[in-house]
Amino acid sequence: MKTNKANANTRKNTKTSKGKNQNPVNAETTALQPQEMTAADEQSIVENDANKTAETASAEIVGEDAADVSAPEPACEPEMRAAAENAVAVALLPAHTPPFPLGAISGTSVPTVLIDIHKIVPNPKNPRTNLDELEPGIIELAENIRHVGILQPICVRPTKDGMFEIVYGYRRYSAAIYADLKEVLAIVRELSDDEAEDLAITENLQREDITPLDEAAAFKRALDTGRHTYEGLSSKFGKSESYIHGRMKLNYLIPEMAALLKKEEINVGVAIEIAKYEPEIQQEVYRLHFKNDDMMSWKNVRIKEIAKRLYDQYMPQLDRYNFDMAECNECGKNTRNQVLFKECAGECGACQDKMCLYTKNANFLRDKAIQMLKDDPRTMIAVQPDFSIETVLKTLEEQGYEVTTLPMYIDNEVEAPKPPEAVDPDAYVDEAKYNEAVQDYESEMEDFKSDYVDFEYAVKKGRIRKYALIEKRDVRVVYQEIEEEEVATDEVDAEGRQVYETIVPEPPIEVFKRQDEIARVNHIKKSREEIRDVIKIGKVTRANLKTEEKQIVQYAMLMDLIPDDRFGELGVELNDMANTDVQVFAAVKSLTPQHLNMILRMYIQEFISNVYIPSSDDGETDVEMKLLDEFADLNYKKEADEIRARNLAEYEKKHAKFLEQIAAIEQQEAETTAEEDPDAEPEMLPVENPESNPDESPFIDDPETAPEPIFIPIEPDEDDEPETLTSAA
Repeated sequence: MKTNKANANTRKNTKTSKGKNQNPVNAETTALQPQEMTAADEQSIVENDANKTAETASAEIVGEDAADVSAPEPACEPEMRAAAENAVAVALLPAHTPPFPLGAISGTSVPTVLIDIHKIVPNPKNPRTNLDELEPGIIELAENIRHVGILQPICVRPTKDGMFEIVYGYRRYSAAIYADLKEVLAIVRELSDDEAEDLAITENLQREDITPLDEAAAFKRALDTGRHTYEGLSSKFGKSESYIHGRMKLNYLIPEMAALLKKEEINVGVAIEIAKYEPEIQQEVYRLHFKNDDMMSWKNVRIKEIAKRLYDQYMPQLDRYNFDMAECNECGKNTRNQVLFKECAGECGACQDKMCLYTKNANFLRDKAIQMLKDDPRTMIAVQPDFSIETVLKTLEEQGYEVTTLPMYIDNEVEAPKPPEAVDPDAYVDEAKYNEAVQDYESEMEDFKSDYVDFEYAVKKGRIRKYALIEKRDVRVVYQEIEEEEVATDEVDAEGRQVYETIVPEPPIEVFKRQDEIARVNHIKKSREEIRDVIKIGKVTRANLKTEEKQIVQYAMLMDLIPDDRFGELGVELNDMANTDVQVFAAVKSLTPQHLNMILRMYIQEFISNVYIPSSDDGETDVEMKLLDEFADLNYKKEADEIRARNLAEYEKKHAKFLEQIAAIEQQEAETTAEEDPDAEPEMLPVENPESNPDESPFIDDPETAPEPIFIPIEPDEDDEPETLTSAA
């Protein structure tokens, strides 16, 4: 009767939320093989179980009900079938009964115990990721447990802090909490971290309700431990290696595609095909074909068609390249050598390592172009704008090769003469016709030789230019006819007509000489540009200027700051027919330190001559006006004083008139106020207009009252008067 009750409980636990005849408890611990088990396989398991003793079964079977394995004698057929349904064929670790009392169930030989539910903690490394305690399956399982209890124990291992960590059976544990159980039936095992991890991965991979993404994560976790291989997992779980490879690919799905798989908007086959490609490609495929349900959508396209579209559009197929494929034929990144790309065609398949592919292709293009140049030194390496490969160009330039850029459409492209096809004797039965064909061939060969000589002569003279044109996947020879060119000059003839010059094609040797000179000039120019940038931001020292630096200062100021019409004051006479820069620099070398003083003062003059004179006097705050006054007092004091005195006299006259008018108006206002209000006291008016005192003018140079001038570091003359220099020799 006890056995029948256990079987009844098993049947009750078989119902799921979808009403299918699946055992939700067995789903936690049954092996992956029973999901695909045939009747013959099931019978084999039953017969094997019938021959086992209770002691052997306890060492090989995890989580089976105590009533199913306690009897040493063979069980009846229903009991054997129940045992087969609950069997887990993956746990080979010995069961362990703890040395302290945990409420062991009496009357059973299987080492299962009742553990306080509060002493159980989840496994932080659980390979399942969709653990939701309130999912419908958990709630239904909890209702089942309320009525019949937990039929299959969970597996735990003791921890150092006296708790018990779940190895497998998390759903039963969650349902027990939801069912308000105080204790949980469990098998306690002493397991290392590696053993516990392997057992948890194995148990979860054997679940019937595991999702493809959880299965992928579990396989990846197993392989990442380094204790498993694809072959080992395939043998352990009865799945092909291609199946495991496919599930592993799901770990690399972008989040958007993974979400579609979780919501079952795409099936696992489509997800695996998309997961074979880089995230950037997956993003593009999602955006174009899966994000929206429009005419571009692939959601209803067959898996094989999606695989073909992806392969054709995004996979670099090796048969399109021309480099040596010897290494690629044996490479694991070649899709032809992978179980995931059985549909790929061609001798070599496609390459999944694009960086390696592009590097091999670039090296091939570079080496072929260089070899073509060595075979015929008249050849020029060339590229076209839209087909150039940066890595190839960079490598060639680093090695010193000149690369010419040709337009997309090459004008005047010509073909080299081709030799006639040789006569095949086996193609002729009639000897007369054969002899006639031979004569035609010899005649055509003579014509070819003549044309080839003319063609080669044109290449030698530069009338035909030969290029090694680097394209995306190969290098081909291109010939371009170079025509004479009429170029307008700056001259006109006696009748005023424009004179043109005929530019004839250059021989290759002359072209290379000209390019060499251009390269020489360019390298000097580039060096100086970079040095100029260093000078621009370089730190300035406090050391005295060297003679060469003083000459640079004088030259710079003469060229950029001093007007040409003032060069005569320095004794520099320029010849309009000669180079100005050369003349100025030659004159600078003969100038004296006194000339430098003159140049500096000329610079100050030019600076001050361009300053803005404001309409208002801001006093000490206007620095430029202060500098103007100081420079004038230092160098042109007599002229400046005369100007100030003259303008001051004019101002004083106007000032006196303004004061008279102001005083008259104030007098009028005072009289008007007195008439309107006799008691008002008249304002105090000045007895007489103040007379201006020239001595109070701020422009008078009084050593005691004048502000201290700001001196510019200019070497003063001995007599403090402007210098009058004779022309430099």
